[in-house]
Amino acid sequence: MPEGRVDKAYARLRKLGLRLTPQRMAIAKCVLDIDTHPTAEEVYHKIRPDYPTISLATVYSTLDTLVRAGVLQAVSTREVVRYDANASEHINLICLNCSKVLDVADDVVVGVAKGKAAKYGFHIVGQQFMVYGYCEDCQAEVS
Repeated sequence: MPEGRVDKAYARLRKLGLRLTPQRMAIAKCVLDIDTHPTAEEVYHKIRPDYPTISLATVYSTLDTLVRAGVLQAVSTREVVRYDANASEHINLICLNCSKVLDVADDVVVGVAKGKAAKYGFHIVGQQFMVYGYCEDCQAEVS
């Protein structure tokens, strides 16, 4: 992912008065640099070789801070919470079997939501569109 996204996240944290500790920066960079939707445990295992004293609790706490700061979105699946660094308006397709999350851009759905919000005088400050079902790999398994 572009380095600009990481820099914007760091700037956002600074603006909110949050310290940029080496661990916090590594956790943010780990999630922002990949196109998947990692779990806290996956982030922990990825950064632990470089930060052997980091705890899983620190990873969870930092991810929660990044969500509250608007840097990440938490995406709840049936099994786990995954973290989404995609700040653009999109749909999350969530597999109920394997917990995979796919990002899909869809201007029509986003436009409908914005239109409905405007119709009712609702000011949107954030959005999450979740669609639950079974991914291509899991469909045969659950049939």
